[in-house]
Amino acid sequence: MLGFGGTAIGGSETEALLESKDTLSLETMHVRAKRAISGTTNFQGIRNRSSSVLNFQLKRKNRDPNLAIAFVDDNMVPGAQVWMYPDGSGYPRPAMTDVQAKDGRFSLEVILKADAYSGGAVCSPAPVDLSPYLETGVVELWVKGAEGQEVFSVGLLDNGNNPAGRALQLWVNSRSFAKVSKEEWKRVRFPLRALGTRGSYWSEEVNARIFNTFNWKQVSCFTFDIDKERHKSFKIWMDNVTILKKGPEGSLVGGSGYAITNEDFK
Repeated sequence: MLGFGGTAIGGSETEALLESKDTLSLETMHVRAKRAISGTTNFQGIRNRSSSVLNFQLKRKNRDPNLAIAFVDDNMVPGAQVWMYPDGSGYPRPAMTDVQAKDGRFSLEVILKADAYSGGAVCSPAPVDLSPYLETGVVELWVKGAEGQEVFSVGLLDNGNNPAGRALQLWVNSRSFAKVSKEEWKRVRFPLRALGTRGSYWSEEVNARIFNTFNWKQVSCFTFDIDKERHKSFKIWMDNVTILKKGPEGSLVGGSGYAITNEDFK
């Protein structure tokens, strides 16, 4: 599993720009000529014609009120908030690609180093308070594999606001909730409470994982990792990685609160 020595957090301002930019419309523009170009020139006609062939309206995507945070979607800026380990391993950093996509145009392509404990993270521009949704919230993502049957860990990372000053990680095994396929996208969905309340980090000083209370009020990153030499190679695509405030009906049923609505585990 992953040993975090610190948190590298970048950020995407795409959604903020979408919320703050005014719509540019030709109907609100005023054209004033310094001198008449032609007595037959009709600026009103030009404006109306341009309005019919050019779309100046910025497309806005209505935010789902049930969405707590989206770590991966089409609004994500490639590479702006992604990192991986081991650094300098010769593998490309996970990045957005149009080679595969679940619904929109892009997905996150992840290639990890199979002969080492390898992983990475997608981080929020600022920590997110998920504590109000611990009993009802779910993590949801879609996955497709280059070979199929890939097994990896998915989890969350807090901002390291604890006495040790080290970011703590929670995770679950993807195979507990879905089987990855190379032919079609599979949904991985599990309750937040399946992650528990105690996170950990790898301490090189004592060569062991150190556990402490996870800070659900300041969650920074979505993480993904693989075990050493479990795969000959590892390449997957992830899309629509989100945390929902309330899971679908039935998704929180089970003795330990595990989701039972995934396609492979009905």
